[in-house]
Parts: sequence; structure tokens; C-alpha cells
Amino acid sequence: MLAENKPDYLPVNPNLVRIQHSSGKWTISPLPGEKVKVEYELEVDPGGILPPAIVNMFSYDGPFRSFKKLPERVKMAEYANVHLPFIKD
Repeated sequence: MLAENKPDYLPVNPNLVRIQHSSGKWTISPLPGEKVKVEYELEVDPGGILPPAIVNMFSYDGPFRSFKKLPERVKMAEYANVHLPFIKD
């Protein structure tokens, strides 16, 4: 699944730096034993005045937290019987 950002989705806020470029790709593959392999690639240019080296130091935090909470989220009742057309068995 591919994910692209929409920098103009919300009105400009002079107090925030909006990410102008972001591109992500999720690849989820089944594994034996009712497990899955999840690969996530993300390319981001946050803009603003921070140097890329500083941004890169913190760029893993969001995806890491998302993946850490994923097992508990997929067990929630609202996801129990969801079937999405882009998921292929």
C-alpha cells in the first residue's frame, strides 16, 4: 500500500511547519504460524529550519510507536471482521 501526504489538506497555520513531501510504502506478507512480516519505507522532507541530521535522529520514533501498538490495535473489536479490497490472501 502506498501513502502520499497532502500538504494542502488543512489551511496554513503560521505556528506550524507542515511537511511538504512525504511518501510511504507498506508491504505486509503472511508468514507461517499466523504471523505477518511488515515492511515500512518512509521518505520525508519536513522542511523548516532543522538540519536533516537532527530530523533523522528522531524520524524513527513515530513509526516505532505505531508498530509497537499494532498488536493490541488489531485485536480491537472494530477491526475483527474488516475486509479491505487491497489486502490479498
